[in-house]
Amino acid sequence: MLISRLWILVQKCSFLIGSFLYSRRNNFFYLSNNFSVIWDNDIISKIWDCFLLEGEVYAIKTGVAILKYFELDLKMETFDRAIKFLKDLPSDLDEDLLFSLIEKVNVSWQDYQDELEQQKVAEINSKVHQALLEN
Repeated sequence: MLISRLWILVQKCSFLIGSFLYSRRNNFFYLSNNFSVIWDNDIISKIWDCFLLEGEVYAIKTGVAILKYFELDLKMETFDRAIKFLKDLPSDLDEDLLFSLIEKVNVSWQDYQDELEQQKVAEINSKVHQALLEN
């Protein structure tokens, strides 16, 4: 039961990360508004530097590392409280631990590109099916 709830939480976080990636024109404002209010500017600057160097894959790695960083806190919460926790993350953060967790996340550029391609195909398929149903 707990594993299925955590899996749903990971899926919701993946959706949030996906929403972030698809709204590329708002990337700066998304990161600035959601994280800079909570965390120190040094951490945000370092995340931005790495994001600009490595690309969108780094945003996914950061999201997974944040989940890993707060894993124990999230396991101790109910599903609803875990969602609230993720919306209002604590400000006391060990920078070295966070960035070591980010480095440990293994997401290759090719895996990321394959996933984006699958999402594009799924979107096209749904539009084709919708058009066929309308006719």
